[in-house]
Amino acid sequence: MRSAKQQANVDQALAMLVDLATGKLDRNRFSSDATWWSNTGQSFSLDAFQQLLDVLHAATIGGIVTKTGLIIAQADSVVIEGTSDVPLTSGRRYTNRYLFLIHVRHGRISEVREYNDTAHVFDVFNLGSQ
Repeated sequence: MRSAKQQANVDQALAMLVDLATGKLDRNRFSSDATWWSNTGQSFSLDAFQQLLDVLHAATIGGIVTKTGLIIAQADSVVIEGTSDVPLTSGRRYTNRYLFLIHVRHGRISEVREYNDTAHVFDVFNLGSQ
């Protein structure tokens, strides 16, 4: 059973995933120093991540919708397992599996650590090499 704080953190994390599908991050969900880390080894400020999201979102039909699976909340962290299957304007499909590790501080997301198949991202979105 989750505590009220843990449930609030889960709700914040799930709402952030819904925002991803719209292509616009709600800055009110994030701390002012929040970062988005990718398993490419890169860490982005929210501004830099929003610029990347703009590129990715423009290539999709309907945004990057993430179907969630297992959700674990412990202390100030939330882990969400997810999948996507998104049609692209190029006619290709973006299908990926994710594990999001989301850290919450004072009710706001302070860090997202996103694990996925980055080679697939670079390939289907034609982003060049990692």
